[in-house]
Amino acid sequence: MHETTASGFTQVRTTDLPVFRRDHPKYSAFYAPGFLVVVGTSCAGRLEWALGNAPVPDLDPMSAALIRHARHALDVRATTKTSSFEPVCLTLYLGNRCNLCCTYCYASSSRNGDAPLDWPAIRPAAQQVLANCERRGAPMTVVFHGGGEPTLYPDLIGRVLDELEAMAGRRGVRIFRYLATNGVLPAARARSLARRFDTIGISCDGPERWQSMQRPTWAGRHSTPFVERTAAAVRNEGTPLHVRVTITSQTLHHQAEITRYVCERLTPDEIHVEPLYVGGRAQPETALQPGQALAFVDGFLEARQVAAAFGVALRTSGSRISELHGPYCNVFKDVLQLVPGGVATACFKTSDARESDARGTTIGRAHGDMLALGSRRITSLRRLLDAWPDSCSTCFNRFHCARGCPDSCPLEPQAGLSHFRCTVQLMLTQRALDDLAEVMWNGRNSRQDIVGQEVSSLWHWD
Repeated sequence: MHETTASGFTQVRTTDLPVFRRDHPKYSAFYAPGFLVVVGTSCAGRLEWALGNAPVPDLDPMSAALIRHARHALDVRATTKTSSFEPVCLTLYLGNRCNLCCTYCYASSSRNGDAPLDWPAIRPAAQQVLANCERRGAPMTVVFHGGGEPTLYPDLIGRVLDELEAMAGRRGVRIFRYLATNGVLPAARARSLARRFDTIGISCDGPERWQSMQRPTWAGRHSTPFVERTAAAVRNEGTPLHVRVTITSQTLHHQAEITRYVCERLTPDEIHVEPLYVGGRAQPETALQPGQALAFVDGFLEARQVAAAFGVALRTSGSRISELHGPYCNVFKDVLQLVPGGVATACFKTSDARESDARGTTIGRAHGDMLALGSRRITSLRRLLDAWPDSCSTCFNRFHCARGCPDSCPLEPQAGLSHFRCTVQLMLTQRALDDLAEVMWNGRNSRQDIVGQEVSSLWHWD
């Protein structure tokens, strides 16, 4: 009745809409992006028939819901390519100077770095984002990040926040402030920044043996004591704390141990686990390989249980089943990212103007008091970057998947899908839906033979 794919969920043959089926011993699960239906085996064939033919009275509400969600997913994807670019998030890569020499740094940061961003370049970008927020009635998000360490520019951070808060106040726009840091900074600065930001994210790869191996200082010193001190300062100020963990081949089988350490010593609100990104110091041969996908998934799920015991959410972003999304590109996310040199870039891995121009990701450039965004270039990039490889054409997860991003990109010569990321993302979504289907089937009324559920309201990995 339906075409088999490696993922387990298969495209139903009675409709061309993205509706998929997976058979279990006692029931069958039908999925359209964002909606899951579980139906007894005796009714599964009738439900599949109803999806492309005349309604079946007792099954019609569920078939209608599946069709509605499938059409919505197609509409959202089409709109994403053609809608105007009106970012409500301003991400600032302040500079490429860094006090760590991480083995996998995709920006290849340095001790000294080039000239950082300055307020004259930031102002016009901020004005555009604030105008969008005011028009849409949305809060403005400002993120301090970078190819380097943003806390090495404390005076610039202070000025930008002061100016943004004043500008937002005049427009009646609320601001959400996020800082991403490596955690290696003076205690007094950590306390001061914690008082100014709404959430702080710290990168930490686990206990000292992993942290010191993967995230040493330039002088080879351990960074762990600084990270633990900064985390304590943030929590003492009452500021929400997120921890970002990068998983490499060396730490692949230690995710539960790393998670326990982070929960016990850093006490975060959330942990974000991501496989190593290829680029900069992380060359392709250092990437996680397809044969390691199952180990990553098993380790992630074990770590998730450890985090749950501490009341901490553990997430990963490659497949976000609660959202309709594609790759991480800024042009899909309402994000205006500014990098040193006053350039707006479409790629979060791009850390300065020269790299953005060379890779073809530049979408705007500051000129005096103006930031000129190239609407035609944005539209062109969206169409190019959101193209599905042939291998994705029947995949049930294609509406919830970042695909090979950021390891492979259509802008790069001979770019191919990252099969490690593809396999991991399929496995995680498959397991999430299998678990939810089992809960739905066991929790149904004994007289019911069909039950449906909005997936986003109950279950997500990110």
